[in-house]
Amino acid sequence: MNNKLILLLLSLCCLGSPGIAASRDEAPLYRSVDLGRLMGTGRDYQTRIVFLGTGSPILEPNKAGQSIAIVVKDQVYVFDAGHGSMNNLSRYADGKVFPAWKMPTGYPGAGYMDKLFLTHLDSDHVLDVPAFLLRFWIYGRQGPARVHGPPGTEALVRGVLEGNKAWIDYRLASARTRNKAGITVETREFSAPGLVFADENVRVSAFQVVHGSWDPDRTYGYRVETPDLVIAITGDYSYRLTPALEEKLAGSDIVISEVMSSAGTEKLPGEWRDYMLDAHTTETQLAALMAKVKPGLLIGTHVLTHGEARSDLLSRLQALYGGSVVLAEDNMVFQ
Repeated sequence: MNNKLILLLLSLCCLGSPGIAASRDEAPLYRSVDLGRLMGTGRDYQTRIVFLGTGSPILEPNKAGQSIAIVVKDQVYVFDAGHGSMNNLSRYADGKVFPAWKMPTGYPGAGYMDKLFLTHLDSDHVLDVPAFLLRFWIYGRQGPARVHGPPGTEALVRGVLEGNKAWIDYRLASARTRNKAGITVETREFSAPGLVFADENVRVSAFQVVHGSWDPDRTYGYRVETPDLVIAITGDYSYRLTPALEEKLAGSDIVISEVMSSAGTEKLPGEWRDYMLDAHTTETQLAALMAKVKPGLLIGTHVLTHGEARSDLLSRLQALYGGSVVLAEDNMVFQ
């Protein structure tokens, strides 16, 4: 074999197959879902719901921790910031889902990431709080971050800022990052249900749920009222232990709820089974709840299968409930 042929073969190996390269380039970075079709209204909605993370404490490939963004006009409202969820913003540089935002370098930024609401302080819901506070300052946030959550939220935020003080000071001393306002944080704790935030686009109210041995003053869901939708985000909860939950969800167009496999849960050792039922809600319980609430769409997230196939869990939930239901995946955009 001559030297020219050897060099040609080596170059092809380094470049890879043109077909493979093309398929990677064409792979969708996020999946858009038609809300009007799912809800049976045929309408176009200005509200977008983006699942930045749909996972649980159980580590799974292609699943970040819990995080849901609601986008109205040019404003973004983020609910929870689980492990790896903030990195998924890298998929939305086209400006079609989140507001278009350019850095001085010309690269896409994320200066719109300035409003965060925490349901509770389980690690799979808060491990990316540092990324929310720190990285999006570097990526263009011009004003303070506003973080709302139950007691303990202020200590969490303070710990992030104090633990990263050396890095923050280094950045503030740089000619490229002399934006002190963007690293300031306004933390607002609440320990009772009620309205926690309102602006020209949304009203966000918190309602209490029961989640394991957490104090109910520290575990919440949210009701988000936008110009064209009412969205309930349950957080983690036990249906059988949460009083009057159907009243808290009443009037919701969309309910975003955790769901756990009853078949998988039954196979757990007794102590773990009891723990899970005190902290989470099975598809059987969820179907009974939704039969009372009757939303236009039920979206399942934080899916705990305990070994059962997701497709089997979804089929059973659909059969039990009968309404429009889907299990969310990371980077699904409902619009």
